[in-house]
Parts: sequence; structure tokens; C-alpha cells
Amino acid sequence: MNANLKSLAKQAKERLKTAGEISSGNSQALAANTSYTFVANMRAIEDDPLFPKVKRLLEKSEDEIIINPISQLVSKKYLETLSAESKEKYILKLIKKYNTIKDYIISNNLINQN
Repeated sequence: MNANLKSLAKQAKERLKTAGEISSGNSQALAANTSYTFVANMRAIEDDPLFPKVKRLLEKSEDEIIINPISQLVSKKYLETLSAESKEKYILKLIKKYNTIKDYIISNNLINQN
């Protein structure tokens, strides 16, 4: 299961790289749209069900190294029900949410605060 998850994450990462190369010609419009989306989502970020899990992982990482945080956030039962393409989409969405929440927690110095 872990090797399969790594493979899916690698494929998703390659897709992201390719998507970035394709859209680089329209980067100004993309950046404006992305920043608006990011600001609009900041209001609800602490209400996201992943927020406390990510916060715990970040607090835990001060004491021990977390090698693959995404594998600790993924719903393995749900993942088993998905097709290969849906698994990739799920992992990509999870990675994006994790990174957004992690950046928010770190930039607002919310680690070890109740």
C-alpha cells in the first residue's frame, strides 16, 4: 500500500510540473486568480477538518521527524474505493490542503498554542 501511495504521489507531482509549464504563458492571470482563491479560503482554513490533524503533525515534528505526513492524513479506506485517476486527484487535493494549512499555521505561529 505504501509503495502504491508513493507511486501515485510521484505521478501527481509530475502532472503538477507539466501543468505549470503549460500555463506559464498565462502566469499573470493565473497568479491573480490563485491569490484571490487563497485569500477567500483563508477565512475558513481553521474550520477545515484537516486543520487540527496538520497542527498535531507539525507539533509532533518538533519532537520527531515526520517522513510522510500525507500518508498519515489519507483515509486509507476511502482511498481503496477509488479508481487510479481518482486516487491521484484525491492525493493532489490532500497535498494542496496540507501545504496551505501548514503554511498558514507556520506563518501565524500557531504551533503549540491551544
